[in-house]
Amino acid sequence: QDHNVREAAIAGLAKVLKHDADSSYVAALASSGYQVVLAAAAALTGSRDPRAMPAMLDALDRLTVSRSENSRDPRMGILKALPAMATAADADRLRPYLADFDTTVAVTAAIIITKWTGTPTVAHAVPLLIAPQPLARLFLARNVRLRVTMDKLSGGGVFTVRLFTDDATATAARIINLVRAHYYDGHAFQRVEPNFVVQGGGGDASEYVGDALFMRDELSRQSHLRGTIGISTRGRDTGDAQWFINLTDNTRLDHEYTVMGEVISGQRVAEGILEGDRILRVEVIGAP
Repeated sequence: QDHNVREAAIAGLAKVLKHDADSSYVAALASSGYQVVLAAAAALTGSRDPRAMPAMLDALDRLTVSRSENSRDPRMGILKALPAMATAADADRLRPYLADFDTTVAVTAAIIITKWTGTPTVAHAVPLLIAPQPLARLFLARNVRLRVTMDKLSGGGVFTVRLFTDDATATAARIINLVRAHYYDGHAFQRVEPNFVVQGGGGDASEYVGDALFMRDELSRQSHLRGTIGISTRGRDTGDAQWFINLTDNTRLDHEYTVMGEVISGQRVAEGILEGDRILRVEVIGAP
């Protein structure tokens, strides 16, 4: 049932059985776990199983319907697997993706169609609308904090984060909205790297599943010092609201990841988080 376990199992099968396990990979394409679909698409690359190509295109359609920017990884995984399996006859199935909401997906579809058909094809992506935020009021606010209460089964405890509303205003606004919607309640910290970071806050205890809309990076003079909190990404402007807590001074991350705030109390609780520990709730203090 755990998507992370399924991803690992597929990777293992791909090494041991290769395409002899294609039926398992095809079935995995129907999973709701982004990491599972990504692993299945990689395992099916070059497959001659007649079920593989239709199943991958069906999975691509299914993931696209949600209009989640965060689905980029599995969708791109499928697109990368297609050129080794499809022919020009499959080009029409991809043409709708020329107007995808994700520019990266649209451009990739155009490249694939051009290669298949021999006819230059141009993408014309239609990005999702950006919701307005009261950024001016938040920029002027001071001492806006988050109170993070850990689940008792994860050791309990509370730590408080002061948001950098002046240096990362849009990020702070997004995080506040998510906290008020109880987005983080019950979510886990899935990654603990000693003397580096603690990371989590996504919906599936993996780096692949976070909030649906990407966040733009807000790079500033703030440094990734011990106790500061950054926004996890998988490339420029791909933050999905997952946090990482710097366990030491990680200055090599400066100007690469948004620094959204710092732990101002309960540092022992924050730094004592173990892999799999869950958040009970997060509350906003002092925001307009």
